[in-house]
Amino acid sequence: MSKLFLVGLLAVAPAAAQRFQEATGTCAASGLCTIQTRHECNQAAAALSFGDTQARNRDLATKVAGCSTTKSGNLVFNTNLASTKVHGSGAGQKVFCQDCSQVTTTTAAPASCDLSNPYCEVSGACGMHQCAIQDAATCESAAQTLGLADTTANVITDSTKVSGCSTTKGGALRFNTDSNTDSHNADNDQSVICEYCPPCSDGSPYCMVNEQCDEVFSCTLTSAAECEAGASYTGHSDTTANTIDRTDKVRGCATTNSGILRFNRDMTSTAIQKPNNMALVICGACLG
Repeated sequence: MSKLFLVGLLAVAPAAAQRFQEATGTCAASGLCTIQTRHECNQAAAALSFGDTQARNRDLATKVAGCSTTKSGNLVFNTNLASTKVHGSGAGQKVFCQDCSQVTTTTAAPASCDLSNPYCEVSGACGMHQCAIQDAATCESAAQTLGLADTTANVITDSTKVSGCSTTKGGALRFNTDSNTDSHNADNDQSVICEYCPPCSDGSPYCMVNEQCDEVFSCTLTSAAECEAGASYTGHSDTTANTIDRTDKVRGCATTNSGILRFNRDMTSTAIQKPNNMALVICGACLG
């Protein structure tokens, strides 16, 4: 190791440790700020010389927000940043926090893919408008975009593992060339990395989406007749639209959570359809 490299290393390490600090209870109680992402949680653990540097994700309102350690010495990151719970400290548990003057603008990896988020990190399997990544290079690019700790994919061919891009329980990035399995074990922070599949972009004249049509690939249907044709094409059970005129409901064609087909004539509405059971929006493929 060169003297120049050693000097540089010693200069960087205190800066990282200064940015990240240990606390008990909550970060706010110590005048510090909550760590916002799992990637930063891993950085904090490394800077503070904690043994585990691969945080396990969880989403619990009953646990302290952000980055913390468990009784058994594991690093965890609670994505429920609105949680106000105080962390226990009886067995030496710590909360890892950051200096508020050094909070970054990095956001947590999105759990859904869309026009703004071409890649997303999900549990189990890729969902609606989320496609399995097809090659290792894209897998690594997605990991970099999402700010994952490991951005070098271990390429495997294993029929017992989820196909495409995923992370292991230790946080390692993996790309599986075998396409036989589409679901991943979600325990211990194992996740699947997916890419956005634009709705209505496969040549189909109609598609079903969450919330509202994006008006780029999927466009709002503007008549009850189109709504009924879309419902029939997508295989929805109700193909007779109940017409309404309301600003508090998603414009165009949608289904209620009880499966009723509805067409809202108010095209000025900016409301979104809340995903719930069968509550979806039926869109048409945008032309041109």
